[in-house]
Amino acid sequence: MKLSDLKKNQTAVVTKITAEQTLKDRLISFGVLRGVKITIAECAPAKKTIKIIVNNTMLALRAEEAKCIEVKI
Repeated sequence: MKLSDLKKNQTAVVTKITAEQTLKDRLISFGVLRGVKITIAECAPAKKTIKIIVNNTMLALRAEEAKCIEVKI
């Protein structure tokens, strides 16, 4: 399942990040790592951007970026 498939207030654990190294490095710097819990805080209309909570930090991701993060509930 992709992070972009989750709905508001759902929590999941990161299992894999399949992105270019630049994006992967940026996500890692924000604490988005394999085994970390992520909660969907909000979704913009049409899910173009997704606000997530990682380790008490809120981040906004584009839908394309969220599709690179595989999760399990």
